[in-house]
Amino acid sequence: MQPKQKNESVPPGFSRPLTVGEVPLMACSDHNRHPDAPAKRTYRMVLGGSDKQARGYHALRMLRLRRVHMKQRWQHLALISITAFVGLSLIFWNQITFPALVYIQNARLPVYYTPSQEDELRCDASSLPSVYRDDDLSSWGAPERAELLQEAWVASLPLTTRKVNYKTNEANMCIMEIVSRTLSASHIDHAIVGDTLIGSYLFQDSAFWNKSLDVALPRAELAKVQGVLRKVKLVDAIDGNRAYSPAALRQWLVNSKARLELEEVYNSGRGGRIFLSSQSGALTGQFASLQINVRWWTVEERAPEDNSKDFENSTSVVVLDVPVADGSADTVRIPESEWFPLTTRPLGLLTVPAPVNPMFYVNAQYNEAEPPCGNRNSASSSGFLSLRQFVAGSCSILRNSYFHIERDQVKEDCFRELLFFGGKPRSVAYVGGKFSPAEKFSSWFLV
Repeated sequence: MQPKQKNESVPPGFSRPLTVGEVPLMACSDHNRHPDAPAKRTYRMVLGGSDKQARGYHALRMLRLRRVHMKQRWQHLALISITAFVGLSLIFWNQITFPALVYIQNARLPVYYTPSQEDELRCDASSLPSVYRDDDLSSWGAPERAELLQEAWVASLPLTTRKVNYKTNEANMCIMEIVSRTLSASHIDHAIVGDTLIGSYLFQDSAFWNKSLDVALPRAELAKVQGVLRKVKLVDAIDGNRAYSPAALRQWLVNSKARLELEEVYNSGRGGRIFLSSQSGALTGQFASLQINVRWWTVEERAPEDNSKDFENSTSVVVLDVPVADGSADTVRIPESEWFPLTTRPLGLLTVPAPVNPMFYVNAQYNEAEPPCGNRNSASSSGFLSLRQFVAGSCSILRNSYFHIERDQVKEDCFRELLFFGGKPRSVAYVGGKFSPAEKFSSWFLV
C-alpha cells in the first residue's frame, strides 16, 4: 500500500501527482495523458526558443540537449568552412599563383635558346672549358685582375695559415693550367683530385694546407703523357691566352730553360709527379721545387663487390690508386658514370675570370643529374608542397639571391653555361664533353 503524499500539487511537466517510488517517463508518453483528454491526443513539452531557464527534470534535459545540438551544428559548419578554404587555396595556388610566379621569373629570359654564330665560334676557337667575362677572354691577363685575385686569395681564409705565398700559388696555378690545356688538346683524360678538388669545392681555391696541386691521369696513357709534356714550350705557353701568367715565373723559365717531366713513381710511393727539369743541370731559385702530384687510375670491369646503387648504371669501374679517406680500402673504386664527368671539366678552380670562381659553382652541381635551373623548362613544380626545391632556391623567384647556372647545348659536344647572380649574367663558360653526371654523386669526395 503506497503512502499518500502530503502535497497534492501536480509537478511541472506532469498531468497528475507522482506517487512515492514512481519512475517518471517521457513527457510525450501516454503516461502523462490527462484522464479526461481524448485517447488519440498526446501532450508534448514545448519550450520557447529564447528560454534559458526552466523547471522540472524534462525541461532541464531539453535545454541541455538543445545546447549540445547547437554546438555540434557550429562544429560541423566550421569543419565545412575550413575544408572549403583549404581546397580553394590549393586551386588558387595551382591555377593562378604558381603559374604567375613561373611567368614572372621566365619573362626576363628567352623562352627558346638558339645557338648563335658567336657561341659556335667560341666553342671552336679555344680549348674547352673556357670562360668569358664581359665578352672578353683576353681580359684575364689584365693587371687589375691579378690584383683582385691576390686580394681575394689573401682575404678568403683569414683564420688559417697557408703553406705557400701568393706568388708560389700563382706559379702552381700557371703550371697546372698549362698541363691541363696541353692534355686536353691531346685528348688525354685527366681530372683534379685529392686536396685540390676538395679545396676547389669547399673554398673555391687551392687547399691551404698543401704546397702542391693534385691531378689524376690514366696509367695506360703514361708514355703518351710523357711525350706530350716534353714538347711543351713553357715560355710560349705563358705568353698565350692564359688565366695565370706570372711575370716572375716567366723570367725564371727564360733563364733556366726548364721543361716539364713526368715521373711515374716518386719517393717510392704509389703516385708520381710532374716537375720541372733542365738539361743543363739542377735547377735553382724560388720556382725550382714546383711540382704537381699525380695519381694513377685504371679502368676495370665491374666486380661482384661493386653491388651498391652507385654502380647500377655502370658496366666499368675506375680504380684510383689512392687509399680511401677512412682507411677502409687501399684503392678508391668509382663508377664510370661518376668519374668521367670530372674529366670533361678538368680545370676546376683554374679558370678564374674574377675573384669569384664561377667554375666552382659548375663543379658543385655534380650532385645533381643536371644543374638547378639548367633547363629553361625546369620551372615546373608539384605545387606548394615542393618545399625542398623552394628552400634550395631551385627555379623560384628567389633566384636573385644566389648563384645558379643555366645550361644550353651549342653543339653535340659543347655546352654554354651562364653564371647568374643578382638576376644578371656574370660570366659565360663553354664546356665540352658528352657525359652526364650520375643522379647521386657520392664517391668523388673520397678521392
